[in-house]
Amino acid sequence: MTSSLPEGFTSRPPRPDEIETVFEFIHDCELAEEGYSDKNLSDLQSKWNSEKFNLATDALLVLDPSGKIAGYACGTELHQPNLGGSAYVGPAYTGKGIGSFLVDWLDERMNRQIPEIAPEMEINFINWISSKNDDARQILEKRGYNQTREFWQMQFLMDEPPAAPAWPEGITVRTMVPGQDDRLFYDLYEEIFSDHWGHVQHPYENFARNVYEKKTFDPSLLFLAVDRGTGEMAGYSICSNEDGVGWIGYLGVRRPYRRLGLGLAILQNSFYELYNRSLKEVRLVVDGQSLTGATRLYTGAGMKPIMRFARFEKTVRPGISLGVKELAE
Repeated sequence: MTSSLPEGFTSRPPRPDEIETVFEFIHDCELAEEGYSDKNLSDLQSKWNSEKFNLATDALLVLDPSGKIAGYACGTELHQPNLGGSAYVGPAYTGKGIGSFLVDWLDERMNRQIPEIAPEMEINFINWISSKNDDARQILEKRGYNQTREFWQMQFLMDEPPAAPAWPEGITVRTMVPGQDDRLFYDLYEEIFSDHWGHVQHPYENFARNVYEKKTFDPSLLFLAVDRGTGEMAGYSICSNEDGVGWIGYLGVRRPYRRLGLGLAILQNSFYELYNRSLKEVRLVVDGQSLTGATRLYTGAGMKPIMRFARFEKTVRPGISLGVKELAE
Protein backbone atom coordinates (compact mmCIF):
# COMPACT_ATOMS: atom_id res chain seq x y z
CA MET A 1 0.00 0.00 0.00
CA THR A 2 1.51 3.31 -1.09
CA SER A 3 -0.13 6.67 -0.45
CA SER A 4 0.48 9.96 -2.23
CA LEU A 5 0.78 13.48 -0.90
CA PRO A 6 -1.72 16.29 -1.50
CA GLU A 7 -1.05 18.52 -4.49
CA GLY A 8 1.79 20.95 -3.84
CA PHE A 9 3.22 18.97 -0.90
CA THR A 10 6.69 17.44 -1.22
CA SER A 11 8.94 15.14 0.78
CA ARG A 12 12.68 14.91 1.34
CA PRO A 13 15.18 13.89 4.04
CA PRO A 14 15.90 16.56 6.65
CA ARG A 15 19.19 18.46 6.58
CA PRO A 16 21.48 18.46 9.65
CA ASP A 17 21.03 22.23 10.05
CA GLU A 18 17.26 21.76 10.40
CA ILE A 19 17.45 19.83 13.67
CA GLU A 20 16.10 22.63 15.87
CA THR A 21 13.21 23.28 13.48
CA VAL A 22 12.35 19.57 13.42
CA PHE A 23 12.57 19.39 17.21
CA GLU A 24 10.19 22.34 17.57
CA PHE A 25 7.78 20.63 15.15
CA ILE A 26 7.79 17.36 17.17
CA HIS A 27 7.39 19.32 20.40
CA ASP A 28 4.42 21.26 19.01
CA CYS A 29 2.76 18.05 17.76
CA GLU A 30 2.94 16.50 21.24
CA LEU A 31 1.69 19.66 22.92
CA ALA A 32 -1.29 19.75 20.57
CA GLU A 33 -2.16 16.11 21.29
CA GLU A 34 -1.32 15.76 24.97
CA GLY A 35 -0.76 19.19 26.46
CA TYR A 36 2.71 17.87 27.43
CA SER A 37 5.87 16.96 25.59
CA ASP A 38 8.63 14.68 26.87
CA LYS A 39 11.00 15.42 24.01
CA ASN A 40 14.26 17.31 24.38
CA LEU A 41 16.72 18.51 21.79
CA SER A 42 19.61 16.44 23.15
CA ASP A 43 17.71 13.20 22.48
CA LEU A 44 17.10 14.18 18.86
CA GLN A 45 20.75 15.18 18.50
CA SER A 46 21.82 11.79 19.87
CA LYS A 47 19.55 10.00 17.41
CA TRP A 48 20.69 11.97 14.37
CA ASN A 49 24.36 11.65 15.35
CA SER A 50 24.20 7.91 16.06
CA GLU A 51 26.39 5.74 13.86
CA LYS A 52 23.32 3.51 13.42
CA PHE A 53 21.23 6.36 11.99
CA ASN A 54 21.50 7.64 8.42
CA LEU A 55 19.65 10.94 8.07
CA ALA A 56 19.37 10.49 4.30
CA THR A 57 17.51 7.16 4.54
CA ASP A 58 16.12 6.93 8.09
CA ALA A 59 14.16 10.19 8.32
CA LEU A 60 11.71 12.05 6.10
CA LEU A 61 10.07 15.48 6.07
CA VAL A 62 6.82 16.42 4.38
CA LEU A 63 6.68 20.08 3.37
CA ASP A 64 3.62 22.14 2.50
CA PRO A 65 3.57 24.32 -0.66
CA SER A 66 5.23 27.18 1.25
CA GLY A 67 8.07 24.94 2.47
CA LYS A 68 6.83 24.66 6.05
CA ILE A 69 7.12 21.28 7.80
CA ALA A 70 3.80 19.42 7.73
CA GLY A 71 5.03 15.96 8.76
CA TYR A 72 8.07 14.05 9.98
CA ALA A 73 8.89 10.35 10.26
CA CYS A 74 11.96 8.51 11.45
CA GLY A 75 13.09 4.98 12.05
CA THR A 76 13.56 3.88 15.64
CA GLU A 77 16.60 1.86 16.62
CA LEU A 78 15.32 -1.37 18.11
CA HIS A 79 17.17 -4.59 18.72
CA GLN A 80 16.38 -6.84 15.78
CA PRO A 81 14.23 -8.71 14.88
CA ASN A 82 11.89 -5.85 15.86
CA LEU A 83 11.83 -2.90 13.46
CA GLY A 84 10.23 0.38 14.44
CA GLY A 85 9.34 3.92 13.54
CA SER A 86 7.32 6.97 14.51
CA ALA A 87 5.49 9.62 12.51
CA TYR A 88 4.20 13.11 13.34
CA VAL A 89 1.68 15.24 11.48
CA GLY A 90 1.27 18.93 12.27
CA PRO A 91 -2.12 19.78 13.81
CA ALA A 92 -2.94 22.08 10.89
CA TYR A 93 -2.40 19.26 8.37
CA THR A 94 -4.46 16.36 9.71
CA GLY A 95 -6.96 14.68 7.40
CA LYS A 96 -4.89 15.31 4.26
CA GLY A 97 -3.33 11.85 3.92
CA ILE A 98 0.07 12.87 5.27
CA GLY A 99 -0.06 10.34 8.11
CA SER A 100 -0.85 7.54 5.66
CA PHE A 101 2.02 8.62 3.43
CA LEU A 102 4.50 8.61 6.33
CA VAL A 103 3.38 5.22 7.69
CA ASP A 104 3.71 3.71 4.21
CA TRP A 105 7.20 5.22 3.92
CA LEU A 106 8.15 3.70 7.29
CA ASP A 107 6.83 0.28 6.22
CA GLU A 108 8.83 0.45 2.99
CA ARG A 109 11.94 1.42 4.95
CA MET A 110 11.48 -1.49 7.37
CA ASN A 111 10.82 -3.92 4.51
CA ARG A 112 14.25 -3.06 3.11
CA GLN A 113 15.81 -4.18 6.42
CA ILE A 114 14.23 -7.65 6.44
CA PRO A 115 17.09 -9.34 4.51
CA GLU A 116 19.47 -8.33 7.34
CA ILE A 117 17.57 -10.51 9.84
CA ALA A 118 18.16 -14.24 10.30
CA PRO A 119 15.54 -16.20 8.29
CA GLU A 120 14.28 -18.20 11.28
CA MET A 121 13.32 -15.11 13.31
CA GLU A 122 9.85 -13.62 13.64
CA ILE A 123 9.79 -10.03 12.40
CA ASN A 124 7.45 -7.40 13.83
CA PHE A 125 6.97 -3.83 12.66
CA ILE A 126 6.34 -1.50 15.61
CA ASN A 127 4.81 1.97 15.60
CA TRP A 128 4.04 4.27 18.53
CA ILE A 129 1.19 6.78 18.70
CA SER A 130 -0.61 8.85 21.30
CA SER A 131 -3.51 6.85 22.73
CA LYS A 132 -5.69 9.88 21.97
CA ASN A 133 -4.90 9.88 18.25
CA ASP A 134 -7.85 8.08 16.66
CA ASP A 135 -6.80 9.10 13.13
CA ALA A 136 -3.40 7.44 13.56
CA ARG A 137 -5.06 4.38 15.07
CA GLN A 138 -7.26 3.97 11.98
CA ILE A 139 -4.29 4.43 9.64
CA LEU A 140 -2.32 1.70 11.39
CA GLU A 141 -5.22 -0.74 11.74
CA LYS A 142 -5.99 -0.34 8.03
CA ARG A 143 -2.43 -1.51 7.35
CA GLY A 144 -2.64 -4.59 9.53
CA TYR A 145 -1.28 -3.21 12.80
CA ASN A 146 -2.87 -4.11 16.13
CA GLN A 147 -2.42 -2.45 19.50
CA THR A 148 -0.40 -4.71 21.78
CA ARG A 149 0.30 -2.45 24.74
CA GLU A 150 -0.29 0.95 26.30
CA PHE A 151 2.49 2.76 28.11
CA TRP A 152 2.02 5.57 30.60
CA GLN A 153 4.20 8.56 31.25
CA MET A 154 3.82 9.30 34.96
CA GLN A 155 4.66 12.40 36.97
CA PHE A 156 5.49 13.19 40.60
CA LEU A 157 5.62 16.81 41.80
CA MET A 158 7.55 17.78 44.93
CA ASP A 159 6.64 21.07 46.57
CA GLU A 160 8.47 19.99 49.72
CA PRO A 161 11.20 17.46 50.52
CA PRO A 162 9.98 13.90 49.88
CA ALA A 163 10.18 11.21 52.52
CA ALA A 164 13.56 9.58 52.95
CA PRO A 165 13.63 5.95 51.77
CA ALA A 166 12.98 3.16 54.28
CA TRP A 167 15.39 0.43 53.19
CA PRO A 168 14.55 -3.21 53.97
CA GLU A 169 16.78 -4.76 56.60
CA GLY A 170 20.18 -5.73 55.23
CA ILE A 171 19.99 -3.51 52.13
CA THR A 172 22.26 -0.54 51.48
CA VAL A 173 22.63 1.73 48.46
CA ARG A 174 25.58 3.10 46.52
CA THR A 175 26.15 4.83 43.21
CA MET A 176 27.76 3.38 40.11
CA VAL A 177 31.55 3.34 39.78
CA PRO A 178 32.36 3.89 36.08
CA GLY A 179 34.80 1.34 34.71
CA GLN A 180 34.00 -1.06 37.54
CA ASP A 181 30.23 -1.45 37.33
CA ASP A 182 29.59 -1.08 33.60
CA ARG A 183 29.13 -4.79 32.88
CA LEU A 184 27.67 -5.49 36.31
CA PHE A 185 24.85 -3.02 35.73
CA TYR A 186 24.23 -4.36 32.22
CA ASP A 187 23.87 -7.91 33.59
CA LEU A 188 21.58 -6.66 36.37
CA TYR A 189 19.41 -4.76 33.91
CA GLU A 190 19.06 -7.74 31.56
CA GLU A 191 18.21 -10.12 34.40
CA ILE A 192 15.49 -7.88 35.80
CA PHE A 193 14.05 -6.81 32.44
CA SER A 194 13.69 -10.44 31.37
CA ASP A 195 10.43 -10.17 33.35
CA HIS A 196 9.15 -7.25 31.27
CA TRP A 197 6.72 -7.73 28.40
CA GLY A 198 8.28 -7.49 24.96
CA HIS A 199 11.86 -7.33 26.23
CA VAL A 200 14.53 -8.55 23.83
CA GLN A 201 18.07 -8.81 25.14
CA HIS A 202 20.38 -6.08 23.88
CA PRO A 203 24.04 -6.74 23.07
CA TYR A 204 26.30 -4.96 25.56
CA GLU A 205 27.62 -2.60 22.88
CA ASN A 206 24.09 -1.34 22.07
CA PHE A 207 23.27 -0.98 25.75
CA ALA A 208 26.45 0.98 26.47
CA ARG A 209 25.78 3.33 23.57
CA ASN A 210 22.18 3.97 24.61
CA VAL A 211 22.93 4.39 28.33
CA TYR A 212 26.54 5.23 29.16
CA GLU A 213 27.21 7.34 26.07
CA LYS A 214 24.03 9.39 26.36
CA LYS A 215 24.76 13.08 26.97
CA THR A 216 22.62 13.21 30.10
CA PHE A 217 24.13 10.08 31.69
CA ASP A 218 25.38 10.78 35.22
CA PRO A 219 26.88 7.82 37.15
CA SER A 220 26.15 9.60 40.43
CA LEU A 221 22.45 9.18 39.60
CA LEU A 222 22.69 5.44 38.95
CA PHE A 223 21.77 3.85 42.28
CA LEU A 224 22.56 0.23 43.12
CA ALA A 225 20.78 -1.49 46.03
CA VAL A 226 23.15 -4.02 47.59
CA ASP A 227 22.60 -6.94 49.96
CA ARG A 228 25.06 -6.24 52.80
CA GLY A 229 25.20 -9.90 53.78
CA THR A 230 26.10 -11.35 50.39
CA GLY A 231 27.31 -8.33 48.42
CA GLU A 232 24.84 -9.21 45.66
CA MET A 233 23.00 -6.58 43.68
CA ALA A 234 19.32 -6.46 44.68
CA GLY A 235 17.95 -3.68 42.49
CA TYR A 236 18.66 -0.32 40.90
CA SER A 237 17.38 2.92 39.47
CA ILE A 238 19.00 5.13 36.86
CA CYS A 239 18.00 8.79 36.91
CA SER A 240 18.88 11.87 34.90
CA ASN A 241 18.32 15.60 34.62
CA GLU A 242 16.57 16.28 31.32
CA ASP A 243 16.19 20.02 30.82
CA GLY A 244 15.27 20.62 34.46
CA VAL A 245 13.01 17.58 34.82
CA GLY A 246 14.13 14.57 36.83
CA TRP A 247 13.70 11.32 34.92
CA ILE A 248 13.78 7.78 36.24
CA GLY A 249 14.88 5.93 33.14
CA TYR A 250 14.89 2.42 34.60
CA LEU A 251 14.00 0.96 37.98
CA GLY A 252 13.98 -2.71 38.88
CA VAL A 253 14.30 -5.31 41.62
CA ARG A 254 15.70 -8.83 41.29
CA ARG A 255 13.25 -11.66 41.92
CA PRO A 256 14.72 -12.83 45.28
CA TYR A 257 14.26 -9.31 46.69
CA ARG A 258 10.72 -8.57 45.53
CA ARG A 259 7.76 -8.06 47.90
CA LEU A 260 10.08 -6.71 50.61
CA GLY A 261 9.37 -3.03 50.00
CA LEU A 262 12.62 -2.59 48.09
CA GLY A 263 10.97 -1.23 44.95
CA LEU A 264 9.30 1.53 46.97
CA ALA A 265 12.57 2.32 48.77
CA ILE A 266 14.45 2.62 45.46
CA LEU A 267 11.69 4.86 44.08
CA GLN A 268 11.72 7.06 47.20
CA ASN A 269 15.51 7.26 47.07
CA SER A 270 15.25 8.46 43.46
CA PHE A 271 12.75 11.17 44.46
CA TYR A 272 14.95 12.18 47.39
CA GLU A 273 18.17 12.43 45.39
CA LEU A 274 16.55 14.31 42.50
CA TYR A 275 14.93 16.78 44.90
CA ASN A 276 18.35 17.39 46.48
CA ARG A 277 19.51 18.48 43.02
CA SER A 278 16.73 21.07 42.89
CA LEU A 279 14.55 18.99 40.57
CA LYS A 280 10.94 19.34 41.74
CA GLU A 281 9.31 17.30 38.96
CA VAL A 282 9.99 13.61 38.29
CA ARG A 283 8.75 11.56 35.35
CA LEU A 284 9.05 7.98 34.14
CA VAL A 285 7.46 5.69 31.55
CA VAL A 286 5.88 2.37 32.51
CA ASP A 287 4.04 -0.47 30.81
CA GLY A 288 0.39 0.12 31.71
CA GLN A 289 -0.12 -3.66 32.03
CA SER A 290 3.24 -4.35 33.70
CA LEU A 291 3.83 -8.05 34.39
CA THR A 292 5.59 -7.17 37.65
CA GLY A 293 2.96 -4.75 38.98
CA ALA A 294 5.07 -1.62 38.49
CA THR A 295 2.00 0.56 37.91
CA ARG A 296 0.71 -0.31 41.40
CA LEU A 297 4.06 0.70 42.89
CA TYR A 298 4.12 4.06 41.15
CA THR A 299 0.49 5.00 41.73
CA GLY A 300 0.81 3.91 45.36
CA ALA A 301 3.74 6.30 45.75
CA GLY A 302 1.65 9.19 44.44
CA MET A 303 2.66 9.30 40.79
CA LYS A 304 -0.03 10.19 38.25
CA PRO A 305 -0.27 9.33 34.53
CA ILE A 306 -0.07 12.43 32.34
CA MET A 307 0.44 10.89 28.87
CA ARG A 308 -0.52 7.54 27.35
CA PHE A 309 1.10 5.97 24.30
CA ALA A 310 -0.11 2.95 22.35
CA ARG A 311 2.29 0.42 20.87
CA PHE A 312 1.06 -1.04 17.58
CA GLU A 313 2.61 -4.09 15.94
CA LYS A 314 2.16 -6.26 12.90
CA THR A 315 3.94 -9.53 12.27
CA VAL A 316 5.34 -9.48 8.75
CA ARG A 317 7.16 -12.81 8.97
CA PRO A 318 6.40 -15.64 11.41
CA GLY A 319 9.23 -17.44 13.14
CA ILE A 320 11.03 -17.64 16.47
CA SER A 321 9.88 -14.88 18.81
CA LEU A 322 12.42 -13.47 21.28
CA GLY A 323 10.16 -11.01 23.07
CA VAL A 324 8.96 -11.75 26.61
CA LYS A 325 5.16 -12.26 26.74
CA GLU A 326 4.62 -13.59 30.26
CA LEU A 327 6.51 -14.18 33.48
CA ALA A 328 8.59 -17.34 33.48
CA GLU A 329 8.29 -19.62 36.49
